[in-house]
Amino acid sequence: MTAYYDLPGLRQEHIDWLLRSGVSIDAMIHPEAIRLACGRAERGLLVRDPAGDPWLAFAEESNVAYWQPLSGELALEVRGTFALGEEVIGLPETCSFDCFLSGFGSPLAWLRAGRAGIVVIDWSLTWQRLHGVPRVALAESVVFPFRHHFKPPTGPEVAAMRERSAAA
Repeated sequence: MTAYYDLPGLRQEHIDWLLRSGVSIDAMIHPEAIRLACGRAERGLLVRDPAGDPWLAFAEESNVAYWQPLSGELALEVRGTFALGEEVIGLPETCSFDCFLSGFGSPLAWLRAGRAGIVVIDWSLTWQRLHGVPRVALAESVVFPFRHHFKPPTGPEVAAMRERSAAA
């Protein structure tokens, strides 16, 4: 995750935009401060390029996730991260006392909520990462993709066999 710590902090224009968009200073700096990268996405990964568009960078467990606010696109440093905020999935307080894991439809909604939940980046990992979570509250915009991807991985093909009845 050295790549994340090498990135510069947000510029004042980005901080001002986030504040105008309803994001608190606390959400900008906790659990890790949002940083800035320039580049372009190629097949879900960010290729850094100083002449590229600005992307907001978020520290994730052993990875960096990027969000391009103008396009809404998400990208990663390397494949394998399931969601922004995925570290909250395993925390006891996330689902204790009848609480729900919140699934947001956009990074901006997630930031407005103080990063209290997740934003799915790789839907193909939904079953693997969430099958043990007892309660999930989803933004309407992600209910369909969640239901579509929340299935056990493919198992063996099953066929029915006709049994022969014994002759009397």
